[in-house]
Amino acid sequence: MCAYSNAFSYDGTFEGFLCVAVRCINMRLIPLEIKRRTEDGSIQDLQYNSIRTNKVIADKMYALIGKQGSREIQQMIYDSFLTCIPDKEIDTYIFICKILKFGAVVAEYREDEVVRRIHLAIQDLYREAQAELSRLDLVSIDGHQLAVLNPRNNVLPVVKDAILHRIDGDKDVDIYDKRHRLLLQRHAGIERIIDTYGLLNIDTDNVEDLYKQLFNYVV
Repeated sequence: MCAYSNAFSYDGTFEGFLCVAVRCINMRLIPLEIKRRTEDGSIQDLQYNSIRTNKVIADKMYALIGKQGSREIQQMIYDSFLTCIPDKEIDTYIFICKILKFGAVVAEYREDEVVRRIHLAIQDLYREAQAELSRLDLVSIDGHQLAVLNPRNNVLPVVKDAILHRIDGDKDVDIYDKRHRLLLQRHAGIERIIDTYGLLNIDTDNVEDLYKQLFNYVV
């Protein structure tokens, strides 16, 4: 048994978080903490229950949320995970538990502190996403369209389609969110968002530095 058996670590992905949620629901507990595993796998992670990501388990959990709630509730869960509220994993987990118990009506419980926080955080997420879109400054280098973002919320998954839609499909794209270590790429028509945690850490606003580091390390 870990030293802190009511604390959990995961790989930082949405699927990984859902796997933690499944474990905690099965154990019938509210975790004290859910955190991303350290980049170097440091010794402090031994204090946590380290949960492996299993896409099958995550997909089943997401489907159950939709069955007990709705597609809109599924989207709320995902959006909540993208926000920058403190302890977002704990709040999102508590919200999931309420949905599984009471159904989609929980989303209307604005007097509930957790539900209210999530609604406000999601509003902030989409406001910031629109602001990032409006000030996106693309620079062209060797046929690549590049930009560096540093948003409070994890807006890149929200703005992905809008960004790629405005750029000619023949052009390669590299948009880096340095705060959340996410890279939006479109190379040779293939689109993807890469979690570069543990692979790439570019702490700069300079797109030339981004270009050099990206192509010294082929992602």
